Amino acid sequence: MSLAIINSAFPEKAIEQLNKYGHKTVLLPPSVALPHPMSTHPDMLIFIGFGALIVHRDYYEENRDIVDAIAKHGDCRLILSDEEIGKEYPRDAIFNAAVVGNVLLCNTKFISKYILELAKKNGAIIIHVNQGYTKCSTLIVGENDIITADRGIHRAARETGINSLLISAGNVSLDPYKYGFIGGATGTFKNKVFFCGDLEAHPDKQKIVEFISACGKECVFLPFERLSDMGSILFVE
Repeated sequence: MSLAIINSAFPEKAIEQLNKYGHKTVLLPPSVALPHPMSTHPDMLIFIGFGALIVHRDYYEENRDIVDAIAKHGDCRLILSDEEIGKEYPRDAIFNAAVVGNVLLCNTKFISKYILELAKKNGAIIIHVNQGYTKCSTLIVGENDIITADRGIHRAARETGINSLLISAGNVSLDPYKYGFIGGATGTFKNKVFFCGDLEAHPDKQKIVEFISACGKECVFLPFERLSDMGSILFVE
């Protein structure tokens, strides 16, 4: 059974639906080091990629059992970061990087040095983008397919050979901010792309659904009141 690592603020009905799809849900507790609205966002709390799980040492010490269980389940090497993390950008986004196949998309100025070192050791292509919330901003559909509203990410991805769909910004809820990001409202496992809410109010609904279908995948809309940035759904087999 795979793990679905989610925000501890997930509604019960959404958790139940993930469980029905065969995923065991793991709810991440908040970090006092991060701003309140994003303190339980998986893509802010941990990084999973290249066979490793990276987490801040303080968060690990507070949630050792949960983190150890994730690393063990995914046979991930556990790496503890002692870097400065904080409530202000960019110190809140040191783990917010997107792995697309063998490409690492991130703001190389702000991302954790442990992620960069790990990517280099694994021969990944490292692409700098200005958007520090790279994972939040990137819906990773497949090994070479993404959806984003960030023009810089879209341009960098296309130049690297990644199939990228550019959509309009906004239309994703993240209180109390003006809006959230499409990557933070989604998670992909095998042939399914899970959405935290539906796309009925999104102006690019048809384009998004058609793009995902063209990639050989299907959309699953979890029961939320509106499309919500929950900090991504991270899956571990």
